[in-house]
Amino acid sequence: MSPYHFLLLIISITLSFIFIYAHNDGFSVELIHRDSPNSPLYNHNESDFQRSTNMLHRSINRFNSLALIPQPIITNSGGEYLMKYSIGSPPVEIMGLLDTGSDLIWLQCEPCISCYHQSSPIFDPIDSDTYEDIPCSSVQCREVLGKTNCSSSSCEYGITYTNNGFSKGNLAFDTLTLRTSGSSSIKFQKMFIGCGHNNKGPLSPGFSGVIGMGFGLTSLVSQISLSINYKFSYCLTQTQTTSKLNFGANAIVSGLGVVTTPLAFGLAPTFYYVSLEGVTIGSRRIEYFITKKENSTTIKGNLNGNLKGNMIIDSGTALTFISKRIFDEIQSTIRLLLKLNTVRDPLNLGRLCYNNPSLVLQRTPYVTLHFAGRADVELHQSNIFFPMSPRTLCLAFAPTVSDTGILGNIAQTNFVVGFDRKKRTVSFKRADCTKY
Repeated sequence: MSPYHFLLLIISITLSFIFIYAHNDGFSVELIHRDSPNSPLYNHNESDFQRSTNMLHRSINRFNSLALIPQPIITNSGGEYLMKYSIGSPPVEIMGLLDTGSDLIWLQCEPCISCYHQSSPIFDPIDSDTYEDIPCSSVQCREVLGKTNCSSSSCEYGITYTNNGFSKGNLAFDTLTLRTSGSSSIKFQKMFIGCGHNNKGPLSPGFSGVIGMGFGLTSLVSQISLSINYKFSYCLTQTQTTSKLNFGANAIVSGLGVVTTPLAFGLAPTFYYVSLEGVTIGSRRIEYFITKKENSTTIKGNLNGNLKGNMIIDSGTALTFISKRIFDEIQSTIRLLLKLNTVRDPLNLGRLCYNNPSLVLQRTPYVTLHFAGRADVELHQSNIFFPMSPRTLCLAFAPTVSDTGILGNIAQTNFVVGFDRKKRTVSFKRADCTKY
């Protein structure tokens, strides 16, 4: 048993176990893109161009927090998909921002010292029969958060965001309910949550808080890992159609066309790292190397547990960020193959942009990402170019000088992406996520 699974077992026992009114057959829930008309963040006054521009600006900010500043006290600045869930007994439905780059489920709570506007009523713990504050002196506070002292009797948390937002409050247990895509409900008792009494922007108004999906012990998938056999997957869309988040047996990715790569290790234990070995455009393969700054030698990872990661899989970042050397070679190869006149990049990232979308999509070459373990993920045209306006398409990749890149959600659109946290693998399978 790995140290991670051993610690998870200890914490699960310490938390008096998570009692589950559920089954092991698997279940799925719906995700809403934040720019969908069904989202509380949807702005009717914005054009599609403004929404695209805002999404990609958020993508740049998020990359800066995930890949460039992987410090545990600084978390990312948001995400792109929302999920409804209920908290408390009787259950109160709220909407949280799904985040594969953080480790805590937190929500705004009464009494509010400072709270931003949200579309649903703010949760009041007094009204929940199953709410229970976690004392500062408890084993849970010490072992889960490493707390050795508190300014009050409650176990307190504080999350600082790279965009100057924050959430502060106390940690507690309560019942969390998920409504499945089949309209049934699954309850998880004694879930570890953060009750935020002091929350400040620029967190986007509308949603209640964040649903952490990372590798840390307090994330949603970590807390329910025993009931879902350590598996979850998603199938994302960039349209008004809802996306799917799957757990347990529903999360298994199987059948023709599935490729699987090991999850790797990186600087921040929260994130889902993989090792990208190369990129092929048309018939040209470009090798991707991970270098170690201390001695400028290539790190030779292997598939037996010590593979070094150079890319984070993240559902909350739109663009795919990749080493500038690789990015430049990708761009020059695509430019050569398309043989079309380019236009200025609206975001000034130096990306290829064109004003004749139909011709671009006809000529777009095959692009394949080669991950460790011979996992070759062939991208569709919609994973490679993204519409900035009805007339303008731009490359959905961006350059970075960091050793660590991000596989963004545009590149993941219309793939089932499945995580097996016990086997430490991630699988990809092409799918129509509007019908999944």
